[in-house]
Amino acid sequence: MKQFGKNAESTYAALIGDLVGSRSLSDRAGLQKRLQTRLRSLNRRLGCRSLAAPLAFTAGDEFQALLLRPEAAATIAVELANALHPVRITFGLGWGSLSTALGPDVGALDGPCFHRARAAQEKARAQGRWLVASGFGESIESAVSALFFLMDVIRRGWTDKQAKYVLAARGQIQKDVAGRFGVSPSVISESLQAASFEPLRVGEGAVTTLLEEFGLLAEFRPTSAKRPKSPPGRG
Repeated sequence: MKQFGKNAESTYAALIGDLVGSRSLSDRAGLQKRLQTRLRSLNRRLGCRSLAAPLAFTAGDEFQALLLRPEAAATIAVELANALHPVRITFGLGWGSLSTALGPDVGALDGPCFHRARAAQEKARAQGRWLVASGFGESIESAVSALFFLMDVIRRGWTDKQAKYVLAARGQIQKDVAGRFGVSPSVISESLQAASFEPLRVGEGAVTTLLEEFGLLAEFRPTSAKRPKSPPGRG
């Protein structure tokens, strides 16, 4: 197990995810196994540079992580959505401090970052959103939540064939995707264009950059000014 860590100011991004409608699926156990495999893979890849406590199931089909680098949330959300498509996942991302001692068991951690992530995840579930952010300050959390909303609208419009080609194109050039499925490159190109693949990738890059820049600014901000003010009524 990698050693997961603590950042200089003890401020973190908590991420809570939950599968949508998983109890009605015929192969729920198989789905959980696939998700568990992906969580382990992400923990290995992100490791101590991005994670303060690793991704893990905490209750039922819910999983959590504590992030040192908030942009890791975009990597996690996109990779898991791709791996489990068409099963949907809702995420809540909350920025703030911890009230408990830091440890490797994410289910034992608590504090404002998790309270905000929980409220955001409940909002995402109620509104049918992919990811909602809270605690980053109104402008940042609105932009992050809106980008994920727009990307989700694109993804929901995919046909089964478009989804198949888009997911394959993540790791292969279009010529190889065409050979894999026995179609012409023009079919792949047209399908990716109809699926808004390039705008989707632009959105993913934009939300990653936004969260990365927030994290860098937070890292070098004085402790007393580090946490952005949340609008009235937020935890």
